[in-house]
Amino acid sequence: VTGLTIADTSAGYCGMFRKLTGAKVENVKIDAKVTANGWAGVLAGLASGAEIQKCTVSGTLTVSNNDILQNSGVAAAGLVEYSEQSVITNCTSSVEVTAEGKDEDEGYVYAGGIVCEVNGGTISDCTNTGDVRAICWNTIGGYTYVGGVATYLKGGASLTNCINSGTAASGDARTPYAAAGGILASIEASETAITFTGCTNSGAVETDASTAEQYKGNKVAEVYEYTAILDQEGNCLGYKKWQTPVLDADLAEGDIGWDMDDEMAANVQSESGTI
Repeated sequence: VTGLTIADTSAGYCGMFRKLTGAKVENVKIDAKVTANGWAGVLAGLASGAEIQKCTVSGTLTVSNNDILQNSGVAAAGLVEYSEQSVITNCTSSVEVTAEGKDEDEGYVYAGGIVCEVNGGTISDCTNTGDVRAICWNTIGGYTYVGGVATYLKGGASLTNCINSGTAASGDARTPYAAAGGILASIEASETAITFTGCTNSGAVETDASTAEQYKGNKVAEVYEYTAILDQEGNCLGYKKWQTPVLDADLAEGDIGWDMDDEMAANVQSESGTI
């Protein structure tokens, strides 16, 4: 498919397919110019229980504020925006991905080279060469997450043997919180262990923000291994530790921008007087 143009200002998922549910897609090539509000990928906005193999996407993707479903966020990815329990293998993207939250009411802005949000399932042997960028102008509670291959993993998801050479750039001077990873922005640990191994990044990783809340890693920006336990008033009673993510044993300094496990350990040592 060449010369495809999609201009979608409606709410919800956007792509050549809005949703792929239980579908198998193989050997599809798409060159497109996509502009959308809300959540979009060139191939699909949502893939649920799908199998996507040997697909190639190129062109440009620009996703801006979701004016209809306000405060619902902005999310964009070269191939598929939201992957839920899907298998995505041997896919390639050179799409220039831009996610913009220029409305001061927009809470979050996500951008990924191949996939944005990954809830369960597997992403493997995929390559991104396109630049991926996101900004958010909510000066009170806004944040941006950018990953060269994916934005975040949760629900026991697996991301293995992927490559990125595009720039992953998160935030600007009006963004209060920015996180960027050459492969992945965030790991959200869960009851089933997340797997993140065998990936290589040669692309630039950049963050910019109006505060010191900037985190970047050559491979992953942030790793969350705990969830706060809150009472009915929202007060924190403590933290629950989830399954430790499966990571490469030879991660170098700078591959992870920030690891919550390190911070929790430092807090425990500090409280016990060992620091």
